[in-house]
Amino acid sequence: MKTYSAVITLVVGIFLFSCASEDAAKKNIETTDSKSTTTQPTQQDGVKSSSGRDMTHMRGSALSILDHRISEDTEKSYSIIDADIWEYQFVHDGKKMSEKGSYDGKWLDFKEDSTYEYGTYDKKEGGGKYHYNFSDQVVLMIDNDKTKNPEEWNIKFGSNVMIMIGTAVYGNNNFQKKLIRKKGLDDLAQ
Repeated sequence: MKTYSAVITLVVGIFLFSCASEDAAKKNIETTDSKSTTTQPTQQDGVKSSSGRDMTHMRGSALSILDHRISEDTEKSYSIIDADIWEYQFVHDGKKMSEKGSYDGKWLDFKEDSTYEYGTYDKKEGGGKYHYNFSDQVVLMIDNDKTKNPEEWNIKFGSNVMIMIGTAVYGNNNFQKKLIRKKGLDDLAQ
């Protein structure tokens, strides 16, 4: 009988200890979460994204993924995405659709060497590195500007149309973009 009581006491003790440890862990998580969501974004290393995630970590992780995907891809270029340039026609930001013509002249140019550039008419405004996964139809884009979040997009193609649908991976899941294939900068809407 004493052995039975000792076993019950031991089991109850372990149960109480594990409950106390779990409560402490929950309090620690809640404290960490409340600290991370109150951090204000800055324009330097350690930048927090709008979701409170550390952009430096996200960028480093995304660059590793990008480099791995590029090195593993047997096809280095896909003309479906890197032939010609793409002019923005509409952008939906999760709340509303852009006005017709508000993106005239804004372009995106995917290059065969896994880089991209973007700009307005003849003015280049930036660029970065990308990888397009043909089988999954997903493009990962990392801007050269370290204050910008990496982006991942599901891609849908029509004859001369590309639809970019944001994914949740880097927080651009509210956005959708419609782009039209153009032969060059001279072919952009005026």
